[in-house]
Amino acid sequence: MRIWFNHWFSTAYRLMELLKQGDNSIEIIASSRTEHAVYQKMAEEFYVEPTDISDEDYVDWCIEFCKEHNIDVLFPRRCRVAISKNLHRFDALGVKVLVDRNVELMDLLEDKKKTADLFFKHNICKVPDMYIVNNVKQFKNAYDLLKQKYVEDRICIKYCKDEGATSFRVIDNVVDNISVLRLGTGAKINYERVCEMLASVEHFDDLIVMPYLKGPEVSIDSLNTDKGFIGISRYKVGTRSTAVEYDETLYNISKKFAEVTGIKCPYNLQLRYHNDELYLLEVNTRMAGGSHKSCMTGINIPYIALCDLIGKDFDLPNVKEIKPLTISEIETPIIL
Repeated sequence: MRIWFNHWFSTAYRLMELLKQGDNSIEIIASSRTEHAVYQKMAEEFYVEPTDISDEDYVDWCIEFCKEHNIDVLFPRRCRVAISKNLHRFDALGVKVLVDRNVELMDLLEDKKKTADLFFKHNICKVPDMYIVNNVKQFKNAYDLLKQKYVEDRICIKYCKDEGATSFRVIDNVVDNISVLRLGTGAKINYERVCEMLASVEHFDDLIVMPYLKGPEVSIDSLNTDKGFIGISRYKVGTRSTAVEYDETLYNISKKFAEVTGIKCPYNLQLRYHNDELYLLEVNTRMAGGSHKSCMTGINIPYIALCDLIGKDFDLPNVKEIKPLTISEIETPIIL
């Protein structure tokens, strides 16, 4: 079986390795926008993808790639939504694609505000107060309203459509103080600087303005199969370690989301505590960059997802029997 990973995170290396542990006859075909992708070392074949190309043209390229390289299964990360809208073309080639076939759901979950509305409507878990703005005047109004309500809390911003928290910023006026030179301030920005940037254009893409949730962030690596639901929780412990475990509350939140939506692809649900209550951050409709850590429990999520996709029998693991783990990582140099 030939499985293609298009442009992925570097940790796809471990996902590929896990697939081969499930079935050593699997051949991995990998591609990336850069020739230096480390996961090429786990692949039988590796190719460089086109870069400056529209989503539509990229889907056309994917179709031709599947034909040329005899692909059986595609594990997509790049342009997942565009690919999901063209599943009929992959079906015609006999190529199975690990995305949900509900295009409307895939589209909705790409938008953080629409995702929050879905969670609120179905009472899946709490969602933070948020305003959607697309000009600087709206931003200032939203900021003032939130600061009146959340006097002790900072405010943060991020695009409605974003991946990997690229646009996420915490508005913190202390960042202009010399003391921050000795601190890892991370993604912080001064209020006046935000206004200056936003005012440089008449309109910008929809931006979420919301209170910054200051508690621990948790991820639930999840998979809704024909045989039942899998949900494994993980969260950071300090700066270099991750705790992995079965948590009934987190499990039930993710399971309810799966039941409400009927989602049928691996996904990662991200939540965050604030004043001891859980709030939604976002849903990623793919395996997360850290999902290989959950697989350290012995539950091979990518291989189970593959079996469920192609109709191959598998045993559904009992996640409630997971023993809590604390995991850390070390850098390992690999010659490309």
